[in-house]
Amino acid sequence: MGEVYEARDRRSGRRVACKVIRPEGVGDAASLAMFRAELEALGRARSAHVPRVLDAGGADHGVPFLVMEFVEGRSLAEILRERDRLEVDEVLALGRDLALGLHDMHRAGVLHCDVKPQNVLWSRGGRSARWVLVDLGIAALGGDAKQRSAGTPGYMSPEQALGEAMDARSDLYALGCVLFRAWVGRPAWSGDDPVRIAWRARMLPPPDAPEIDRLGPGPPLRCALRFVPIRPTVRAMHSPSRSRSAPRTAPAATPPSWWTHARRKRRPQPDR
Repeated sequence: MGEVYEARDRRSGRRVACKVIRPEGVGDAASLAMFRAELEALGRARSAHVPRVLDAGGADHGVPFLVMEFVEGRSLAEILRERDRLEVDEVLALGRDLALGLHDMHRAGVLHCDVKPQNVLWSRGGRSARWVLVDLGIAALGGDAKQRSAGTPGYMSPEQALGEAMDARSDLYALGCVLFRAWVGRPAWSGDDPVRIAWRARMLPPPDAPEIDRLGPGPPLRCALRFVPIRPTVRAMHSPSRSRSAPRTAPAATPPSWWTHARRKRRPQPDR
């Protein structure tokens, strides 16, 4: 939908990220609507773990752009291509930061809808080192989260892959898949067909691998498996408000309760 460029603000001299709509999207009503939705989602989601919007414009000329905080770092996908998996403390820090970012987004009535290693950056610049959620190109606002089948096979929830209604628990499913990948060294579910992956996620026991026995279940796997049950109603969550009119409260200072509970509880039994 858009291309992101590194740029420099002439007034302040600081580096920024500038996203512009792709040429094929210029004049396309659906592409313009998605671009505006991303701008609104970023504007609502005030969080240390989501880039800040600094400026926007161009809509009157048919080539909208948005200027965001420049997040200097590498994606989790790049890191995992080199290292295969993270250490336990790194996975827990990853989960904590993503939990904070998602909690802030959900309280603002925003669903990310595409949480995956490519959309998670490890940033050491600017503020303290942290994991940051990026690319809200298919984010959903409030009650608009129905039939959001766009996403990434292997990380989107069964209900998202099948075009069913979604809520914050769909993002938590993707979070569980990201934590599983970072700890075990392979995706929880693999393949290119989202419908087939959704069928496997609905019909098969929670993902397992020989590496799990070697690594031991540990806190990372316990957290991951708390987020990937088939039915959203039994996923680990003490849900924040998901209303379109949710107040724009300040970013959370501590991890949300569902992250704390997921870390404490035992590995769940397969939900059948």
